[in-house]
Amino acid sequence: MYGNVGSDDALFKVGNGEEVARKKGYIQESQKRLSKLPRYVEKKLWFNVKDELTRYMYETRGAVRGLAKSDEQKALAKKFFQAIAEV
Repeated sequence: MYGNVGSDDALFKVGNGEEVARKKGYIQESQKRLSKLPRYVEKKLWFNVKDELTRYMYETRGAVRGLAKSDEQKALAKKFFQAIAEV
């Protein structure tokens, strides 16, 4: 009914253009949200810091993991996740 996994007639194909565009969109939105953090920290608005990190970071984590292919990219992703955890 849905086609064989990996075949041309499969409905979902890993790494297709739509999937990559969606993941890049998550990352772009996260960049906007992360850019707000310095202002929130400066004003000691800790609830806003927590909100920005919890609202969207789940999708960002999946997008970063899904787009990181090389060992270097995976190492950078790990470093990014550690930095977010420290915040």
